Amino acid sequence: MKKFRFRLQKVLDVRRIRERQEQEKLQQAIRRRMEEEKRLGLLEKEEKDILQIMCKGRQSPFEVWNYTADTRYRVRVGEAKASQAGRIQHAAQQEEVRRQDLTQARRQTRVLERLRELRHADWKLEVSRQEDKLLDEIATHRRKMRKLSG
Repeated sequence: MKKFRFRLQKVLDVRRIRERQEQEKLQQAIRRRMEEEKRLGLLEKEEKDILQIMCKGRQSPFEVWNYTADTRYRVRVGEAKASQAGRIQHAAQQEEVRRQDLTQARRQTRVLERLRELRHADWKLEVSRQEDKLLDEIATHRRKMRKLSG
């Protein structure tokens, strides 16, 4: 009997490779988003620390100068937070694009895998029919041989 051979196997292999690549791209996008969120968390902690320092109330002759510097620094941290929020949003959008690409790649791979399964089932059925036909021919031949000898 002929061995099963899926004619589109190379295409299926390429699609599986593409699916793995898309999976890796999605993982990178997720890591990037998480890193950006971590940076935002650090900025928020920094802002909180500055507020605590400002609220302690200083007992020095440079208190006004320190308050002004702290306020300026808080403004810069606030701007950095806003910028970081934009980066997070962009990273989340890139993650979603990668997720959609992966979904599409999986769908394309699954179509070929399903086709391969169907072709394999057809091949098994055909092999089974050929084996049955061969066994029937052997049985018929035996009956003829018995009639001729008996």
